[in-house]
Amino acid sequence: MTPRTPGPAGHSVFRWWTPNDGDEIRLRRRELQDRIWWSVMVRWGFVVLGAVGTALAALDLLPVDVSAPLLGGATVGLAVTNLVYSLIGGRVRDGSIPRLTPRRFLLVEVSTDFAVLSVLTYALGTIETPTVALYLANIVLLTLHCTWKQSFVMTLVAAVFASAPVVLTGTGVLPVQSVLDSDLPQRLADNATLMTGYVLGVFIIFVTCWYVVAQLAAGLQTRERRLQEDYDRVVKVGEQKSRATLRATHELKAPLAAIKSYVYTMRDGYTGELAPGTRKVILRIGERCDLLAHRISQIIHLANLKSLEQSQLNFERIELPAVFAEEVEEAAIQGRARGVEIAWSARSVPSAPIMASVPELRAMLSNLLVNAVDYSREGGQVTVEVTADAGGVHCAVVDHGIGIPPENVGRIFEDHFRSDNAVRHRPNGSGLGMAIVAEVVRLHEAQISVTSKLEEGTTMIVTFPHPDAFRRGEWRDAATPKERQ
Repeated sequence: MTPRTPGPAGHSVFRWWTPNDGDEIRLRRRELQDRIWWSVMVRWGFVVLGAVGTALAALDLLPVDVSAPLLGGATVGLAVTNLVYSLIGGRVRDGSIPRLTPRRFLLVEVSTDFAVLSVLTYALGTIETPTVALYLANIVLLTLHCTWKQSFVMTLVAAVFASAPVVLTGTGVLPVQSVLDSDLPQRLADNATLMTGYVLGVFIIFVTCWYVVAQLAAGLQTRERRLQEDYDRVVKVGEQKSRATLRATHELKAPLAAIKSYVYTMRDGYTGELAPGTRKVILRIGERCDLLAHRISQIIHLANLKSLEQSQLNFERIELPAVFAEEVEEAAIQGRARGVEIAWSARSVPSAPIMASVPELRAMLSNLLVNAVDYSREGGQVTVEVTADAGGVHCAVVDHGIGIPPENVGRIFEDHFRSDNAVRHRPNGSGLGMAIVAEVVRLHEAQISVTSKLEEGTTMIVTFPHPDAFRRGEWRDAATPKERQ
């Protein structure tokens, strides 16, 4: 799961970096968790190469003189350790082994790499092949994901393992190994000054590489922290704005309800007979009260949706066509007043199960249908259909109304946004219906697409994942609204 930290008013704030008890480097936990599996797969690739190389060396088919037992031993060691990592890597990624964190797993994993690389370096003639460069990739990985102390210590460990074959052959512990039939390994082993210079060079190169990467990483992490702080401030301001709006709407709701009650009392004659002109004004006031009450309800509903997380909803397996049909019946009543017909498409399927929170789903479908009816021309038609395929369950609402200007298609999910032609067509709209739709789409891990052509109509398609693909609480890129022209 992605780390989340408490935010203002008890909400959670997404962080790209995770605090680590005062360490200077913030661990990108999700990136490191993904790196675990990636590194395991890369190691299997090296196991295959090592097995092929061992077989060719045993058959004397290599152009160089490589010791098959040494190469095979390094390959077997890598295969055995990588098998262990494959078995426990998934448990480390999902956090089921609390004591073995992704960072500790990385440290253990890289340590065995160093040992295997040391054997491989010796098998390939110590300084005759560039295997020492393979240590640098691990040093970069450690520097990016570990504290500077851990990465520095592991850099020194890498230098020790990289220079060990040269030191051991120079001190006579191991026989000199050459794959190119050159005297360079032997000359290095026989000359203590050259051997010391080689070892010092390895240490200097490794430490220099670590220092450069550490400096670059520190600069990036400083910028990252500043961006995170700026993001947190923006989130806080947005939440304060939302709370102020919500508080204001709640404060308006009670007096508006009282005004509406008085107006209806006068309209219904409880305060005496009204003159025709007065009655007309009273009726207009009542209509305005109804409009304001509906807008206040939408603002409160949208604010509540924005504060919700998936875990707070009651998801259940439901048949989308059945729920959609009920909402179509409700919207058809509103459509009749303007002569707008709502028709099921022949392509609709009778059964299309999804995982959904029914109240929120109904609100989304209702807003889609009402929006299509409102922006259709009188006597027009709205077509709805539900289809299912391997990509998910799709519900489509197609109208042949005023359409959306191309430059505004990408903004229709913004709070209170309305295009100029929408304002001219329906002056009293709130611009909140599509914002509510977008929030429900987010909560259901769904995807919404919009295709529109000015003066010809608009097609909105919401795609829900199949019930077996629904992953509650694990956000995906597909969960954000998309628009296309």
